[in-house]
Amino acid sequence: MDHVTTNPKRRRKNRTALVVGLSLGGGFLVGGVVLIIWLASIGRKRKDGDEEDNQGFSEYIDDEFERGAGPKRFSYKELVVATNDFNDDQKLGQGGSGGVYKGFLRETNS
Repeated sequence: MDHVTTNPKRRRKNRTALVVGLSLGGGFLVGGVVLIIWLASIGRKRKDGDEEDNQGFSEYIDDEFERGAGPKRFSYKELVVATNDFNDDQKLGQGGSGGVYKGFLRETNS
């Protein structure tokens, strides 16, 4: 007979270690899942808030255009004339949305 498996003290000690190990592991697993869900919800709230801020800004700019108090919109034809058909000699550099050109507008009505 094997004395290790039949010893009640040893069996109780192994069972206690198993219960403690599984409890701690399960607790860390649940805590990690809760943390991930919480962080995801914070990111979603920030994204939604940014979209609302951009929406408000777009409406503000549109109102400014309508009142004539904000920046002026130029037609593509006006920009072609002002930049000499987007001539490379008029190019100042490259921006995030494309080329940046120097141009002169005939009339701004400001």
